[in-house]
Amino acid sequence: GIYKQDEQTFKYQDYLIDIKGNGDKRYLLVTNWGGGNHGPYAHGYLIDTKDNFAIIGRVPTAEICDYPMPNEELVFQYYDVLEYFTPTAPAQVFIEYKLQKGKMPQWIGKAGDIKSFALESYEKILEDKNWSDARNYALATLYCDLASLGLLKHFCTSAQSLGFSNEEIADTGEYYGEKLRKSKLYKYIKKLNGNLQVRQLISDD
Repeated sequence: GIYKQDEQTFKYQDYLIDIKGNGDKRYLLVTNWGGGNHGPYAHGYLIDTKDNFAIIGRVPTAEICDYPMPNEELVFQYYDVLEYFTPTAPAQVFIEYKLQKGKMPQWIGKAGDIKSFALESYEKILEDKNWSDARNYALATLYCDLASLGLLKHFCTSAQSLGFSNEEIADTGEYYGEKLRKSKLYKYIKKLNGNLQVRQLISDD
């Protein structure tokens, strides 16, 4: 976000980061100007200033985007929003990519563990009695998070334990399943989950 009049005095050295955590400040995160009337941030690039400003790869960016530090493997999480309930309440799926200079990004496909999957954050959403969409948002984010972690087969039982009916679960699964199939991340999430048909999962249960 550099204004034209500031380009001559801009010092990129002030923005170098030690993203690998080895004490070597050599990387730059460069992105488009966004926010406000300019539209949202989308993607930026990770640049190695000690390698003739080589582009290592494209990275996700946002007005608030937390990158794991240190990030020795240069692994970043990529998001695709399936639906916004409010500007700050998106239902989104995510996967992880490892950046490698001169190569295509490598997808890191690894399923999570349902035993360590906590439901407290969804319970907290449901406690908001002043937001009419709280129930829909909680169920949508639960679907997206489980799908992203390769745990979608646990969607029914997880949602039931939060107090959702089979009808709500089936309708949500069908709705977001259709949206997910149109996502640019679908092929990766399908590999993690296999069967994405929630109505079939309920029938199996």
